[in-house]
Amino acid sequence: MHGQRLIRAVLDQVSAVARRHGAKRVLAVRLCLPEGGHLEKEGFLEQLELASHGTVAQGAKVEVAYGPMQDEHSIRVETVRLEDPDRKRLRLSLFGAVQGVGFRPFVHHLACELELAGWVFNGSAGVQIEVEGPESRLRQFERRVAAEKPQAAVIAATEATWLEPRGETTFAIRNSDAAQAKSAWLLPDMAACAECLKETLDPSQRRADYPFTNCTRCGPRFSITTAIPYDRPNTTMSCFEMCPACAREYSDPMDRRFHAQPNACPACGPRLWLEENGARVQAPAL
Repeated sequence: MHGQRLIRAVLDQVSAVARRHGAKRVLAVRLCLPEGGHLEKEGFLEQLELASHGTVAQGAKVEVAYGPMQDEHSIRVETVRLEDPDRKRLRLSLFGAVQGVGFRPFVHHLACELELAGWVFNGSAGVQIEVEGPESRLRQFERRVAAEKPQAAVIAATEATWLEPRGETTFAIRNSDAAQAKSAWLLPDMAACAECLKETLDPSQRRADYPFTNCTRCGPRFSITTAIPYDRPNTTMSCFEMCPACAREYSDPMDRRFHAQPNACPACGPRLWLEENGARVQAPAL
């Protein structure tokens, strides 16, 4: 009975993805089963094949992997490849001053708004993006990346390549790749934006009077960078572990500090004080 519930859950998820993208047929599915669970792979696949008859998943190729899950009764649909003549995949390689300006969060927001799947990451030469979905939306995405880019970004060149779709269903910011030749431009430090200044002047905010307040639109860049791609481990902020509150901001796509590499606060970031003759002056720490 447990196996039947999981099969029904898989088919419901796959059908939902197909409906969302207007596809009439599913070509392939990749599933993740719990490590050390009680599901026997071959028997599970046989039951899934039988249950899929008459659904959009009938005849789909199913690939199964094992990985960590919440519990042994869980299952995860990782990718769904759809039959969709209009579905394509676009790779954009952006060169110039495109790191340290909030470009990855901007791309993440735009792709999710247009309901496109894929990923973005910082490379040693710039920003790499792959998105897939209806061709009309991909072309709209390409136009808007250039037209609505973050204010501080400078796109010196763009390379666009059309690829075969892979059936991804979500969009993600991936870990950076340092394998390319290092040619990304380094940005100068940027003055505090109006929103960060407002925070530092508001006694009710946790960053009140904190001089190192920053976000994806402002703060240090050149002065803290030790290597590229521009990521926190490649900056002097690497030794400052974010507190839970800062980590939540860094991980929240709706927060303006989403993937802000110098993100910090008085609880977890750099501090500033005055010393005289080797003794700290008794004044509130900044």
